[in-house]
Amino acid sequence: MGGFAHVAKDVEKALKQSFSYDKINYQILMMKDKHTHFHIVPRYSGPRNFAGTIWTDDGWPHIFTSKARHKDPVEQDVLQQVKEEIIKNL
Repeated sequence: MGGFAHVAKDVEKALKQSFSYDKINYQILMMKDKHTHFHIVPRYSGPRNFAGTIWTDDGWPHIFTSKARHKDPVEQDVLQQVKEEIIKNL
């Protein structure tokens, strides 16, 4: 298994354990940056509750776009909890 495939498998497993996604989308971009960067986006057919926040995927089941992101700003402490949950499951 190649480098990206190995990392992707680990991240998918951690996200599944953390947030029980329904599908996953990948975006590989190189626009303004001179390097390639990756977005791994868990997708949800229904709302999820994590850290006292209800998360919805308003773009489901269509292709992920930046417009489908969380509408309201997410508090830093909630983002920290998301990060810790993913790291715990890696």
